[in-house]
Amino acid sequence: MEPFVHLHVHTEYSLLDGANKIENLTDAAVKDGHDSIAITDHGNLYGAMEFYKSCRAKDLKPILGCEIYIAEKSMYDKHNRTTNPYSHLTLLARNAKGWENLMKLSSDSHTKGMSVRPRVDMDLLAQHAEGLTVLSGCMSGPVNKLLRREQEAEARQMAGTLADMFGREHFFLEIMRNGMKEQDDLTTAMMRMKDQVSLPVVATNDVHYSRHEDCNLQDALLCLGTGGKYADPNRWSFDTDTLFFRTREEMNRVFQDLPEALRNTIDVADQINVELEIGRLRLPAFTPEDGRTSEAMFRDLCEQGVRRLYPEETAEVRERLEYEIRVITEMGFISYFLIVWDLIKFARDNSIPVGPGRGSAAGSIVAYALGITKVDPLKYDLIFERFLNPGRMSMPDIDIDFCKDRREEMIIYTREKYGDENVCQIITFGRLKAKNAIRDMGRILEIPLPQVDKVAKLIPDDAKNLKQAIETVAELQEFRDSCDEYSQWFEFATNVEGFARNTGIHAAGVIIADEPLRNIVPLSRVSDNITTQWDMNYAEEFGLLKMDFLGLRTLSILHEATQQVKLNQGIEVDLDTICLEDEKTYELFCNADTEGVFQLESSGMKALLSNLKPSVYEDIIAVLALYRPGPLGSGLHEIFTKRKHGLEEVTFNHPILEPILKETYGVLIYQEQIMRVAQQMGGFSLGDADNLRKAMGKKILSLMNKFKDKFIDGATAKNVDLAVSTEIWEMMVKFAEYGFNKSHSAAYAMVTFQAAYMKAHYPAEFYTASYTYEASDKDKLRVLIEDARRHQITLLPPCVNESTRRFQVVDEKTIRFGLEAIKGVGGGAADALVEIREGLEGAAFESAQKVLIEGAAVHVNKGAFESMVKAGCFDIFEKSRIKLLRNLENDLKIASSAAKDKQKGQGSLFDMFGAGEAAATPAASTATSSPTDSSAELSDAEQKEQLAHEKEVLGIFLSSHPLDPYRHVASGIAPFDSRTVKEVGDNALIELFGLTSQLNIRPTAKDPSKKFGKLEIEDLYGSTPAVIFNRTIEECGDALQEDTIALFKGKIQISNDIPEMIINSIEPAGAPESLALKGVLEISFAANQQPSTDKMALMKKLLQDNTGESKVRFIAFEENGDHHVVRAGTQWNVTLSSELIDALNTLMGANSTRVLMQRGPIERETQPAWKTAR
Repeated sequence: MEPFVHLHVHTEYSLLDGANKIENLTDAAVKDGHDSIAITDHGNLYGAMEFYKSCRAKDLKPILGCEIYIAEKSMYDKHNRTTNPYSHLTLLARNAKGWENLMKLSSDSHTKGMSVRPRVDMDLLAQHAEGLTVLSGCMSGPVNKLLRREQEAEARQMAGTLADMFGREHFFLEIMRNGMKEQDDLTTAMMRMKDQVSLPVVATNDVHYSRHEDCNLQDALLCLGTGGKYADPNRWSFDTDTLFFRTREEMNRVFQDLPEALRNTIDVADQINVELEIGRLRLPAFTPEDGRTSEAMFRDLCEQGVRRLYPEETAEVRERLEYEIRVITEMGFISYFLIVWDLIKFARDNSIPVGPGRGSAAGSIVAYALGITKVDPLKYDLIFERFLNPGRMSMPDIDIDFCKDRREEMIIYTREKYGDENVCQIITFGRLKAKNAIRDMGRILEIPLPQVDKVAKLIPDDAKNLKQAIETVAELQEFRDSCDEYSQWFEFATNVEGFARNTGIHAAGVIIADEPLRNIVPLSRVSDNITTQWDMNYAEEFGLLKMDFLGLRTLSILHEATQQVKLNQGIEVDLDTICLEDEKTYELFCNADTEGVFQLESSGMKALLSNLKPSVYEDIIAVLALYRPGPLGSGLHEIFTKRKHGLEEVTFNHPILEPILKETYGVLIYQEQIMRVAQQMGGFSLGDADNLRKAMGKKILSLMNKFKDKFIDGATAKNVDLAVSTEIWEMMVKFAEYGFNKSHSAAYAMVTFQAAYMKAHYPAEFYTASYTYEASDKDKLRVLIEDARRHQITLLPPCVNESTRRFQVVDEKTIRFGLEAIKGVGGGAADALVEIREGLEGAAFESAQKVLIEGAAVHVNKGAFESMVKAGCFDIFEKSRIKLLRNLENDLKIASSAAKDKQKGQGSLFDMFGAGEAAATPAASTATSSPTDSSAELSDAEQKEQLAHEKEVLGIFLSSHPLDPYRHVASGIAPFDSRTVKEVGDNALIELFGLTSQLNIRPTAKDPSKKFGKLEIEDLYGSTPAVIFNRTIEECGDALQEDTIALFKGKIQISNDIPEMIINSIEPAGAPESLALKGVLEISFAANQQPSTDKMALMKKLLQDNTGESKVRFIAFEENGDHHVVRAGTQWNVTLSSELIDALNTLMGANSTRVLMQRGPIERETQPAWKTAR
């Protein structure tokens, strides 16, 4: 048998045009006895690092290559099949220079030659030919394309040109035999030509998948990539099923008459020797501008920071500082810290808000001294080795949060500082996850969309993969086995899961190198951003410095809020210096009044806050660590809360544990506590303690067993009883699974506290800033508006004479909607109109026509004006929106003409007599209201249309809401709403009260006589997605219309953490007074403002006049956040009605009274959703 090596191989990184997983490919090579194997993906080096590492781990020689695209004319001209088509060449890096040239060719093809495909041209190839071994390519190669046109003389000339370019000993004529006649004819022609041009031939198989049976898998991926349908006989597909990893024996059989073509593959492999220098740190050197060494500058900055932060320096501070400086210096990371310091300094010097730190960097006193973090690591016992372990050489990882609005400025500065060629962003690969695989394969197999939706929603969010989901969810098994079509669907989805399908750009990652990046890594272009061709993990492993520039919206909100305070109250709020013992802020925490507060917005988090009642900053740190699935599932939050309030005894297994666990009441919460226990009891160094933490967190049993012996021996040396030390070890193992990074929690708790502080002290400004940055999320905006309403803060509609670009505080109880947040207006038009308005007499437009004329003059378009009218911007002129819209087109024509005349200096006849624009047209002459113009005269249909317009452009109902009449009774109709529906879990049968929104009913693809619908169930706080099937649609009849107010009954399914209701029935609601309410009547008041005797008497009478079965309770709120519940005796039970609630709200104060339906046991549907298809 002749020796053979595969030299033309595609992997999944050919993006849907290759179905080889790299590990499977290299396993196949080892199994078949290969000594080496190539990777030659289409036009890229995406998989090169992964392939190189996999080969080296299996003692294979990696042959790094690329099937490159070559433009026939110029890579700088657009691709054209006729005038500038492309062909393929198989390039293999022979040595270090070849690898460098291959990277440059690939980089330039992506960054300069991209047009349909990343392309190079012959000129660029010639410039970077050194060190490359080249095969003539597949049937689309430049030589073969000429042979296919029977231009053999030109083909010989092309082969000679390429041989001269790369060297005759490094250019091979590539032949294949995959069962295609045209390919066989080309092989014959090549064999005829080889002697004429004195060039060797080499056999390849154009490998696209691992096994013969994977042909269907590749076919499915091709359908996905081209948008084809699997059953379509005319779709694009391969003309053969033999593009698999043929064994050496199979290749010998196929090429038994051409043994030299097999032997020559070994000649090619023997030429190749490429070693990638993985792991060498390529940190840019930071050079101080004042001539100091970086070491001297680093020391000076650290000393300055310590003097500022610790005016009375202690031995502990000095010891910690010197230790960290020594470790950082020895590990070679001084430049790294100075780079981060410089970035943060630039941000602060340019008023770009920066976060207080994130991740384990908060454990460094050097980071604290340099201003990189804002949390004192000594005060909160944060550990440096959790961040930088001197016993483990790994790059520091300091992620930085910047104001979301200005993150791009930071990237621009980085490019300017370190060189544009030395800085780039990072590629990501979108992969087919379980649900996407089901959806995508369902689409190419033409499975009806409702069925695809049902199956996708049956896949648990926490499923490791689709195979595991099918094994654990019986409904999925039943669905798969129900017919051959579905069996094939599931097989395809299972097989394609995990494959790379497209590229993207890392949301935060930036690479900074010590030399031009094109010299050391292949580059790509994604959405006009230069990126690496390797993902974050391989880029870092290669030795590149990755920094995360994260855009944190909360920083933008906090910055905007402080600017609003300065603008409205003249107060400069420095959030870095606020008191962390502020009583008003802790009152807010205790009341769980945390809507809009970073990290504390979920209902579960609010419940935890309400029970725990934080009283110190350490409690906030703990809350953020506790509110995660592990601690919640194990009940740690309940133990912590009980012990904090003395309801459970605080115990310690040994006195050594007390100082470590005292702040968390004897409960292990943080990873740092595990490290401290290992240090204090087991005698570990903190470096080893960090290694133990990692081993426990990742459950590396071999390391854990090794460390266990060391821990027990260390504890014994400290006279700890064996039984006790063993018990403590087991406790550490158990809680390591839940332990959270205290450094990160302590740093992010600062952002949480700052947000809570602003809400507690400056609520109007806080809501204003939140509205500005959450305006695009309409559900979030609705929740915030309702929360502000609870604080008696009103949001006014946008107004052309009052609104600015952003939301604006009017007074402490009023906010004005911003123009930019109106759909179709945009920041440019908003700024232009505000600037014009501010220049007018009285800083106000005198009429609607004046707005149109001035706006037309600065090119504000019709769409923007239309949106503004719909939003209510022109309500100040007392004309109905409906009538303004009807006349808008005509008014704009006149306004545009008047604007042109004004620009020419002509004016109008009316101007000459002082009448101005207001009298210029009949439409404008009605700038003041008249009885016929009043919106109060609108019909019900017109009022409904006006509200629909408002929601269209604002995303919400603002001036009024169809559910306003039900505001105080809604929680007595259904116990859950859009805020709490996720809590019920999967398959819960519940009821939701609201109105239909975004209703879309359409025929099903499989049976057009049946219908399927999607909608949103909107309430006062947000909306819940819902689907409705044919049977229910038929049963509902006229009840299923847009804006129908109803009680919706159905089953909740949660997918990707988003709840969706499958509607079983819809019961239209009558008027509020006709509804049957259930639950408890709750009446609230402030403890220091108890109702007067007269009010109490009237309240008693109201309750006595409405006797019934529903219980009554009173809630008195204390100033410190505590509240007292007083349950009235059964003699005060009432019959609930909207009239009673309205009367009590009138008497006791707005929003004082509500109905709360009690949540009983939740019924769940066990029948598979697909079996109950409606």
